[in-house]
Amino acid sequence: MSWILPLPGLKKNLSTTAKDGQIWTDLENIVDPLGLLPGNITSVRLDKTYTSAAKPMLLTLTSQTFETSRIIFKRGDNLRQDYAVQVMFYIFNRLWQLSPMKNKPFIHQYKILPTSNRTGFLEYVSGCTSAGDISWKAVLNPVDKLKLFTSMAGSYLACWVLGIRDRHQDNMMIKDNTIFFHIDFGFIFNDAPGFDAPIFSIPGGFRKHLTNDEWAFFLKLCGDAFAVLHQNSGLIMYASSQVMADLPTLSASQVRKYLVRSLMVGMTEKSAKHKIRTFIIEGSNSAQKEMKYLIHEIAVKMKEKQ
Repeated sequence: MSWILPLPGLKKNLSTTAKDGQIWTDLENIVDPLGLLPGNITSVRLDKTYTSAAKPMLLTLTSQTFETSRIIFKRGDNLRQDYAVQVMFYIFNRLWQLSPMKNKPFIHQYKILPTSNRTGFLEYVSGCTSAGDISWKAVLNPVDKLKLFTSMAGSYLACWVLGIRDRHQDNMMIKDNTIFFHIDFGFIFNDAPGFDAPIFSIPGGFRKHLTNDEWAFFLKLCGDAFAVLHQNSGLIMYASSQVMADLPTLSASQVRKYLVRSLMVGMTEKSAKHKIRTFIIEGSNSAQKEMKYLIHEIAVKMKEKQ
């Protein structure tokens, strides 16, 4: 497999047949592309090549001060869209942080650097388990529940507002058994890969291990959090049209038209909160969601056998 490592500051390309465990040390003026480490990088190790179609590579970078960071080098995907989504996540987080809500929702973010239309880097988030592999009973202990609820509310509402699709359990992550977040934003503004689950495709294991009072608390939290976004519809529509303007598959009018629906512009706040809670309940009970999970699981197993 021919591999070129396009790190900023690289004076010569490192092109070779890359194998897991391989280390490069003959480097000149390489810096951490995500800015996680200070100074120049003295070595790069290829820890793992993932099995997905684009063959993303997990790298460990070591700095002059012997500090390390892990990043993912991805090829074949345009990460500009993922980057734009993360910019909007930042705006949502600020709106919730500045709101009077007592329990403030949030979206766990990670750094992204697109380097071309087909390459880019992502921050590796440690301590993560996919929603399909997690033990929800272990996650839902009293100490961690509030952080899980607030991170899940923020993540799902952001997906709803931006129309992020292709939601299966490998695109939902749990960090340190407490923080829920979504990854992989290749389908936005309701563009979907054929058969798909509802955006609020809440794993059944999560709902199963909640009491009725906890579920009611989560629904109220989501309703209140959505009200904050509903109140700031104008700002979100303007920011989205600017952030998404350079994406080749979207126009400002498409973005605005979708957001008018997703933010429920024109509805009263009370009606908008009620409707979003209804969508969440429907998503948690969706048979289509379970079918999506199954189809994805079968597809992954077939790829592993190839």
